[in-house]
Amino acid sequence: MEGPSGSGTFLDLVAQVEAGGTHAISEAETAMGLVLDGAVDEPLLARWLGALALRTPTPDELFGCMQALMSRARMVPTRTSPERIVDTCGTGGAPKVFNASTLAGLVAAAAGCPVAKHGNRSRTGFGSAETIAALGFPMEADPEVQAHMLDAIGFCFCMATRHHPGGAHAAAVRRRMSVPTLFNVVGPLCNPAGAMRQVVGVWDARLLQPVAETLARRGCVHGMVLHA
Repeated sequence: MEGPSGSGTFLDLVAQVEAGGTHAISEAETAMGLVLDGAVDEPLLARWLGALALRTPTPDELFGCMQALMSRARMVPTRTSPERIVDTCGTGGAPKVFNASTLAGLVAAAAGCPVAKHGNRSRTGFGSAETIAALGFPMEADPEVQAHMLDAIGFCFCMATRHHPGGAHAAAVRRRMSVPTLFNVVGPLCNPAGAMRQVVGVWDARLLQPVAETLARRGCVHGMVLHA
């Protein structure tokens, strides 16, 4: 019997990771799908995210969660081929200096690469959204406007909350947690313009391999995963 907090299935998946286990792709997709659909109450969600934060996510877990997010995403209806589109979205977590990923995306666009920069606000105040707003770009444009910008000038900014609205169901829990969560790792893998060329900065060197493997699985044409 499914309970009001998202189901007995989700409770089983929480118990699985709390016991030190890992999710198969289908299990990760199911769990993330329940979260995005608002079917999980906050205490249970906090347990799941907290247990996962104690270790490095596996490629299967990242890929399954990515599939759940992308199947519910509001995509950018661009005419530009995904194989040409570049994204420089990273996981965040860098020191408070400047937003390297957004500036790198602008440089790439100036060099002629079509860039759909995916990003969000940051706990540090130095996120992509803050940088984009400071530069005067539309921060929360509709997907149709983003598509026009990408096709016309070769750059657009894709605000994560506009394209992955289901993430709002986890926002309060994430704010209360003092550590990055699975969402911080999966988000950069879910470009809403379908970018197949990605440079992903990660806050922890242990994320290099699983993120790279996940990019390869989703068909990334050219990918780089970096940690400084």
